[in-house]
Amino acid sequence: MSWRSPIAVVVLFLLSTLAGADAESYPARPVTIVVPYAAGGGIDVIARLLAQRLTEDLGESFVVENRLGAGGVIASSFVARAPADGYTLLLASDAQFAIQVPLRKHLPYDPVKDFAPIGIAGSTPFALLVNPSVPASSLREFIALAESKPGDMAFGSSGVGSTPHLVMEMFSRMSGTRLRHIPYKGTAQALNDLIGGTIPVMFSGLTGVPGLLAAGKVRALGISSRSRLKILPSVPTIAEAGLPGFEAMGFVILAAPAGTPTSIVDLLYAELNKIKERPDVEQKYDTIGYVVDRSPPPQDVARFIEKQIGVWTDVVAKAGLSHSQ
Repeated sequence: MSWRSPIAVVVLFLLSTLAGADAESYPARPVTIVVPYAAGGGIDVIARLLAQRLTEDLGESFVVENRLGAGGVIASSFVARAPADGYTLLLASDAQFAIQVPLRKHLPYDPVKDFAPIGIAGSTPFALLVNPSVPASSLREFIALAESKPGDMAFGSSGVGSTPHLVMEMFSRMSGTRLRHIPYKGTAQALNDLIGGTIPVMFSGLTGVPGLLAAGKVRALGISSRSRLKILPSVPTIAEAGLPGFEAMGFVILAAPAGTPTSIVDLLYAELNKIKERPDVEQKYDTIGYVVDRSPPPQDVARFIEKQIGVWTDVVAKAGLSHSQ
């Protein structure tokens, strides 16, 4: 059948009309936001906050589903294979959208080709934390201390290939230090050992960190963002504290399966930015250590993901980390 035949034209018209009708009536049933992290963590908190506000604004239920396992690969693969109708979304971090690419030889999804990015839901810097017993009160003193004990000083992280692990690898390379990695099953376990003195140092997301600092349980030598944060105004950036050019942020991205109608993606993008403008939402982000900047448009987020893949591929290669399955 020729694509120029009258029948083909009618068929294409009907298909486009139906697609447009679906987009205009969206959402017509509950929407699931899949999160590859356990309930209670920072990304889960953001997911539930967005789900609540989207439910209020769009008049249909948005529900959060926590799908754990394989560093977020299970959740990401599930959404990548879901129907491209806007009713199954993924809220995940750069671990799933970028870091897994160089770490896994056979990643069962393509972060660039298999998703339609909606927007950046939040970002978070990392704090360089030390146990109070560490004889270094500044970043420069810590670097000198680590240089004097190459390979002896251990650092903890939430696991091999986790963002805090790779941020420390980046820090070690730029500072000329060599630290020994001790991976944990999660941030909470690593923080407990940092507080107890089992490990002297680690990079951590900011959830709960202001309280630990106020209680004197840890000391912050710097944060990995470009500028200081209002929730930790006395903590300098690592760049200003002695390591110029250092910057590392974790990102949370909302995405749909590739092929989701542009009208649905655009609607959710507009809603995401509208929600993030609310003072109560910004306050909630502050309490969990996330930044609530306006998201760039979907097409720019797609390019941003590609850039992040390049950044972390370079870090993984220079750290000498091998592929997993």
